[in-house]
Amino acid sequence: MRTSGGRGAGSVLAICLPALLVLSLAGCTEEADRAHVLQTHIGRIEHVDSVDVTTASRDRGTVIAVRFDAGAVDRAPALTTLIADVDAAVDDEGYSTYRLDLTPDSGAAKLVVDDSFAGRDDETAVLTNWYAVRDALLGDLEYVVVPGVETITVDSGGAIAHDVSEAGHLHYGSAGTTWTFVNADTSFTVAGAVGFDDSSLFQDVQRSVSSESLQASAPGWRLDRRDGHVRLDLDVEFDGQPVPPAELTIARYGADVSALARAAIGAARVAGLPVWLDLHNDDGSGAFDDDFASWVTGQAPAKGRDPLDRGWDVWLAGLAKASAGG
Repeated sequence: MRTSGGRGAGSVLAICLPALLVLSLAGCTEEADRAHVLQTHIGRIEHVDSVDVTTASRDRGTVIAVRFDAGAVDRAPALTTLIADVDAAVDDEGYSTYRLDLTPDSGAAKLVVDDSFAGRDDETAVLTNWYAVRDALLGDLEYVVVPGVETITVDSGGAIAHDVSEAGHLHYGSAGTTWTFVNADTSFTVAGAVGFDDSSLFQDVQRSVSSESLQASAPGWRLDRRDGHVRLDLDVEFDGQPVPPAELTIARYGADVSALARAAIGAARVAGLPVWLDLHNDDGSGAFDDDFASWVTGQAPAKGRDPLDRGWDVWLAGLAKASAGG
């Protein structure tokens, strides 16, 4: 008599699958009920306007989103108390890890912390800076703090130059702090505190690479200032038209790109740091990532980087050397 495979095994499987499904659904229901209890608990905390608890999944932990009364929780001490109250509620309900999203009801600003934030030595300093950034800058703010890392992202729109300048007046940032200012296809990332030189760097690049007087300009660009270098990535536009990569030759477009590249190199050198410059051409097809020219201070062009072998890297290195006076 066969006891494996065949109809007997299929019957056992048919019995087990519904049972497993019931257990799985029961587990999900239990987690949802548990999240609802936590949500109710946090909702009773003073100055909490609304709360939503999303249960953990395979990709992320539990997320607690709290919207609070900005008029009552208007300074770091009050927000410290709110965070401590939420942390206590989470402990009471038996959660060990979580992410907390805090949003005031008065505007577009979000603070994201984790379960290790409450009671940290630098908690007051971080929260004081969050309020300072929120009050001084015009863009939508997302401020994320996890152990060893602090990211401050400001979607500034047309006020990006203003926000970079105002951030410089705050003099805030450590080795783990990264600021990012965004305006559509333009972004500026700064490691550490934003300084006066960063504001000058940003404004010089902004004026130089997007000038309407250029035959080839870069309406979209990404500027990155780190401790050891400045990186500038330009999305080059030729009279508003996409150019097929095979047609993007030095003979045809060298003069146009030259004006843009000289302006970009000169602007990036304002920081007094080594420069990484990348020029990108979007041909509109999405089939070929055409980073057609690349240059790094003090480094020889990398052989074979351009699969079309158009010679732009050697050309750009010569241009950079000439613009520095040899």
